[in-house]
Amino acid sequence: MNFNLRSKIYMGVLGLVIGLMFMVGAAAVGAQNNRSTQKGLEALPDVKDLPDKGKRWALIIGINKYEKSKSISSLIGAENDALALKGALKEYAAFPENQIVLMTTGQQEESLKPTRANILTQLSRITDKVGEDGLFLFAFSGHGISTPDGQAFLLPSDADMIPRLFYLVDSAVAVKRIQDYINDSHIKQVIVLLDACRNVPRQGAKGNDGTPMTEGFKFNQLNKDVKVAVTMYATEPGKFAWEHMATRRGYFMEAVVDGLSGEAADKKTGNVTLGSLIDYVGNTVKSNTAREDSQQIPFFDTSGNSQRLVIAKTKVSFKVPFAIRTYPAAVPAKVIIRSQGKTIREGTSVDGDLIADLDQGNYEVEVSANKYKTLKKQVSITAGGKTAEVFELAQLTGSIVVYLADTISPDDKNLRVFLDDAPRRFTKVENTLVLSDIDEGSHRLRIDHPNIMESFKEATISLKGGEEKAYSVPAKPPVAAPAPGSLLGSFSLGANVSSAKVVIRSGGKILREGAIQNASFHADLPPGTYDVEVMADKYQPKPWKKQITIEQGKALSESVSLTSDVGSIVVDLGSITPGDKDLQILLDGKRANFKRKAGNRVELADINEGSHELRVEHPSTISLNEKVDLQGGGVMNYRINLKPAATPSAAPTKGTLSIGVNVPTARVIVKAKNGSFFKESSAGSEVQYELAPGGYDVDVLADKYKSWRKTVLIKVGEVATLPVNLEPNVVQVTIKGPANASIYIDRAPRGKITGAGELVLPDIIPGRHQFEATMAGFNKFSVTKDFSANETVNLKLTPLVVDPSPWSERFESLEYWDAPRSWSLGWNGQKNVIISGTEVGLENRSNYGNFELEFNINIIKGKQAAWVVRATDTKSYYLFVLEKSKERARLYAYTSTDGELSPRRSLGEFSGELPEQLHV
Repeated sequence: MNFNLRSKIYMGVLGLVIGLMFMVGAAAVGAQNNRSTQKGLEALPDVKDLPDKGKRWALIIGINKYEKSKSISSLIGAENDALALKGALKEYAAFPENQIVLMTTGQQEESLKPTRANILTQLSRITDKVGEDGLFLFAFSGHGISTPDGQAFLLPSDADMIPRLFYLVDSAVAVKRIQDYINDSHIKQVIVLLDACRNVPRQGAKGNDGTPMTEGFKFNQLNKDVKVAVTMYATEPGKFAWEHMATRRGYFMEAVVDGLSGEAADKKTGNVTLGSLIDYVGNTVKSNTAREDSQQIPFFDTSGNSQRLVIAKTKVSFKVPFAIRTYPAAVPAKVIIRSQGKTIREGTSVDGDLIADLDQGNYEVEVSANKYKTLKKQVSITAGGKTAEVFELAQLTGSIVVYLADTISPDDKNLRVFLDDAPRRFTKVENTLVLSDIDEGSHRLRIDHPNIMESFKEATISLKGGEEKAYSVPAKPPVAAPAPGSLLGSFSLGANVSSAKVVIRSGGKILREGAIQNASFHADLPPGTYDVEVMADKYQPKPWKKQITIEQGKALSESVSLTSDVGSIVVDLGSITPGDKDLQILLDGKRANFKRKAGNRVELADINEGSHELRVEHPSTISLNEKVDLQGGGVMNYRINLKPAATPSAAPTKGTLSIGVNVPTARVIVKAKNGSFFKESSAGSEVQYELAPGGYDVDVLADKYKSWRKTVLIKVGEVATLPVNLEPNVVQVTIKGPANASIYIDRAPRGKITGAGELVLPDIIPGRHQFEATMAGFNKFSVTKDFSANETVNLKLTPLVVDPSPWSERFESLEYWDAPRSWSLGWNGQKNVIISGTEVGLENRSNYGNFELEFNINIIKGKQAAWVVRATDTKSYYLFVLEKSKERARLYAYTSTDGELSPRRSLGEFSGELPEQLHV
């Protein structure tokens, strides 16, 4: 978590208090009640509602840059806070947009730049328009300053740090002057948001007195017309307030805006009350800044009956029916729906559908099925938005189809099939064997039969999920011996492709040629050497070659297995018929020919092996666009899915902004150029906004990545797509020091120094970090540094100096002495020290009353137990030794104040079990 300190300075004194002040006032109406109030205030009525919408006015000021003065540091989140507050007031608190005046340093109109003159002009104009029965909200985000004599000022954008009180009065905006404008207008409902506790404007300022600024806006003491006052401070007096570097927002204002936007709303009514906002802001800021010695804890000062005041109204959350649609529909799929890691719905799809009633929001949907890959998607549920999400299940298994020679029957009892050395069952389809549900990967196939040549019995087949691979096994050719006394020899050839052509050459000339018939070829040849070629269209190799030798009166046989160099693609069209005129099937950009198969399936056959682009389009389907890697003899299966039912919608009035980010944890901030829209979201895999036409600035921020910004123009009915590729933004820090020293960065452990004397940390975010090192026998080393580039930190560990004591040398031998138990030492009958023997030899420094147990029971050679007690008030030490023999035990005590042991003093002798209380 990245922090940026917010602070407020005095002229020479740094204020560490005031972050934000929130006050609500209303005139007393009706009967008075008896609720107790602050001193000096009368009993107040129960205030529940703001004035009518037309009577709500706001002046919001956010200053990031002080252009006139180089000595006042710039801020990163003041303008973002102001924009976010304007959006929340407009959308949830029903402030009319033309009655919200936004003044920031980024404004193009000169009158809206937050100079001193412009601020006072707008303040005068607006307070004059509000009226006594209206509501005025004044918000300031920037630097604040107070003087030692108690005067408080807000620094406008044209302020300068000249250390003279007269100049400050003339150039800054006095808090007293803001009070004067409000009091003079007799406005009875006032909200003041003051976030003037940020970065130190000037180096070297010190101090922590926040009284002038906190007292300056106590209207309940200064204005009798404001009857109800609620003050919300960003942090407790004397503490720090922080900015979040990654989101470029203040943690406190961020919580206020989120609370107004619905996070603090009642789930049934959608109302945000002042009380619910206080609870939400307090808990959220503490949680988001929780880390040792820097946690920010908001401070609230309330009076009157304003807790139930409804300050914002949000939409009541309601359920949206959403369909999880799975294909193939016949496969029952397990569906798990999670929100923020918690499972909120679990079930099984029926006929490809599972309907869930979900609250609006973001969800993770996981779909799994037996023998199919598990799929996960991020789904956003909104009223009137997408009504279904499609999950196409991808098979984890494939199949192998074995084509047998015509002379081998699948029913032959001598036929046996093995897969990965294990017998494998198969399904018989005509003269083929189908091996189904085979895990994707490489497998060893073996087909055993007396009529199959040994060289074709075994093959290695690589299989993908959903793929069908073909393998052909030829039979041994029938051997026809030459007639007795013949001068010729006999040659027989078996092949798995009946259309294969056989050519026999002698001396380069064709002697015989023919075709495979009934899986074999036969020729009687004179003795000699011949070249044999076998070839077939769409099969490999081209051709198969072998040299044979024929001997007189002898028979020779060979078998050939040709491999297909084409495959096929099968597409399941679902409910679409293959003859539909709107159906387009394209292969490698060209319309593909296909054959109809059963069940609205089509086959694209005789496709050369290799990589292909398959595209299937139809108005009622989700377009299929796949890259197909096809192997010879392989069959790849695909399925197209119907589009989810469309949600009727009116003519568009907005455009869509779609942002895809390569870092799912990034924050996306979208703000309109005219200040009418501000939204911050988690990136996830994609963020979409429906926006009014106009220009928008898009910022994408993530820890350890460089910030990204772009301006985009949104047009009605069009989709603007922004792909965002964040680049890492880290520096490498090398820490050098003694081996085994433990290193901590911002209180988090990061490892130990290696034997080479260094620890390399390659992922440090640029900025200020606290480095600490600890090592036994050495004092802790701590340093705070700013890092903007790769750097080396050298540790300087100094030996730990230990005060001498009579027992500083630890006992060398620890042995188990007795069953674990505890004793209680009664000290002069007033304080007890509990000494636990559950872990022998464990060091312990727990405090008990006025005594500190320095270390626990130590056992010496099975006969002695010793422990030390140090009195925290006198710094004296007391050493207790318990000696045990076979039948009894003696307890002795020593005392030491200056390192000298007193004479041993016997405290008692015990036989049998030790007593529970040992009194000194």
